Amino acid sequence: MYFFIERINSVLINVSKKLYLKFDPTIIYTFHNEINLVFFYNENGECIYDGNMNKILTSIVSYASILFSKELEQNDIMLDFTFDGHLIEFDVDYETLNFLIWRQFVCKRNTISLLYKCLHNKKETNNLSLDDMKYNLPIVPHELFIGNILKKHNFKTVIKNPVNEITNDNKITNDNEITNNNEITKNRKKIGVEYFYFHKNFKNNYEEYIKKKVL
Repeated sequence: MYFFIERINSVLINVSKKLYLKFDPTIIYTFHNEINLVFFYNENGECIYDGNMNKILTSIVSYASILFSKELEQNDIMLDFTFDGHLIEFDVDYETLNFLIWRQFVCKRNTISLLYKCLHNKKETNNLSLDDMKYNLPIVPHELFIGNILKKHNFKTVIKNPVNEITNDNKITNDNEITNNNEITKNRKKIGVEYFYFHKNFKNNYEEYIKKKVL
């Protein structure tokens, strides 16, 4: 059963990366049939679609549905699904992270419960704790209990300088540093997928993953 969950998980990651590139959120958290895009306000008050929330929500849901359908078809997964969208705003900024902590708990609970019911052919789990159910499961990739955390990162890559002569050592142009070794250090951004619990080191996770646009 968990092999199918892993396949769906892979689809979710691919779809979420494309959503990240198009809508440029601060972070995406996704699991099972759920994709959470987090947008943190900026000092300039800039927002896609001039802050039209209905247009933002409609565009995200529509684009995600199209991408998900294509991914399922490419992976030969015959599955009916329906995406709907919800806009959630918080008066206190750090409550955004508390929301993700709650969704992460739901991810863990639902994954354990689903696997237990499927493997043990039981419909009811009311009298069992999560630890009891998890104890009776085979070894499952820990990432399935955590969910997928997508965040944009800065990184550097070094390439050979196509220009034979360098007039100014260590010159920086368009965020690219030309070294005296006839190489160019380029600043790049990539979307990384991470697995950790949001509630651990709450303050750091809030500053790095909610407030900061790029790590």
